[in-house]
Amino acid sequence: MAPGPGGGVYVSIPVTTDARGSGSGSVVALLDQGGRPRPGWPIRLSGVDSCDLLLAASDGSVRVVCFVPNQEEGLNGAVRRAFAFDSGGLALAGWPVDVGDAFTGRVVGTDLTMIERPYYGDLGPPEDFVNLVVIRAGGRAVRGSEVSFGQCCENTWAVGPNGIAYGTYRRDFETRDSVKTDVIAFDLAGVQPGWPATIDGNTSELAFDARGLAYLVVGWSTERPARTVVLDGGAKLQPSGSADQPIVSTGTWNGAGDDYPGPPIVAADGSAFIVSTEADRTAVLALDPNGQARTGWPYRSSLAMQWTGFCGGGDTGCGQARTMPAVGQANVLYLLQAASTSGGGSIVAVGTDGRVRAGWPVGLKRAGSAFWSVVGNPAGGVWALAIEPETHGYSATILSIASDSTVRFATTVVEP
Repeated sequence: MAPGPGGGVYVSIPVTTDARGSGSGSVVALLDQGGRPRPGWPIRLSGVDSCDLLLAASDGSVRVVCFVPNQEEGLNGAVRRAFAFDSGGLALAGWPVDVGDAFTGRVVGTDLTMIERPYYGDLGPPEDFVNLVVIRAGGRAVRGSEVSFGQCCENTWAVGPNGIAYGTYRRDFETRDSVKTDVIAFDLAGVQPGWPATIDGNTSELAFDARGLAYLVVGWSTERPARTVVLDGGAKLQPSGSADQPIVSTGTWNGAGDDYPGPPIVAADGSAFIVSTEADRTAVLALDPNGQARTGWPYRSSLAMQWTGFCGGGDTGCGQARTMPAVGQANVLYLLQAASTSGGGSIVAVGTDGRVRAGWPVGLKRAGSAFWSVVGNPAGGVWALAIEPETHGYSATILSIASDSTVRFATTVVEP
């Protein structure tokens, strides 16, 4: 989901056509304030598999980035196809545009800015090279210089609201207290002056405020008290980073792979939230824009945060991603919490005083149902994705919920 023009919301829905769940494209829709498709929508995208990037532009148009299935035998470089549509559902001139393995991105104004991993053959390079690719509104793609940490693969990548890209590399894991993280910032010309910055500790992925300052949660391990670090565009530490806090930041992935703190949830003004969740409880600490803990926090709940996807008992190697909270108007924090013993999952709204707001939580009644995603609505409240069990499979419903917890609409977009 992504905010659309006129109080609407863009939605991307994967499409499958056979019993094995083979991917066969995606449907993109723009829902109005009443949950109905706007004129010109929905649109079926064919010739692609899943579309995992849905990004709204400042002029009300939208960008959709999808995987292109491999048409040849053997290993080949990944291809992503980027589509662009105006609010009336018309494709923008010059689109779609094919790029390489572009795996994260952001729309800056009307430019689609993505981080792309070049293809170096089936064996790949010994280092983790990436570059920026910027697709202008008219469909012209501009590629930047390649950058690398010189090693692979404890890396994470992100694009900030000003179009500057960042990477983090974690190293020196020989003992728990020796971990260091290098951070670089780069644009089309390559790594910017003053970088990398080196941080003592194991850091999270990056998050950003409206000014483009970069925020990380830092811990020597995922079992130690967390603190935040804030970096400006010149790699200088900002005084708004926090001291160690009485909370442990838990990661957002519960399968095999990297083990590092979860990222801070950052509001436009630089307020930040650190999240800790386990099987039977959740705690969230709020920091003001100066990095000081807010009065009334941490917020505590006897419910864990919701995880997405499904893993069966015999699914070797299966993992799940944790849901991410969203910050709404007036810096209200919206959390997706796992099901209670008597029903489904719920959304809770926590005010800046650390208290649950009147009318919340909003819960799902059916056992086995859950909220998987939440997006702040600029008009107030949130849009949320509810997944509910049906006789055969699961349904998916988009809800628009006002800041006072009133459900404006509930539109089912997937039915098994």
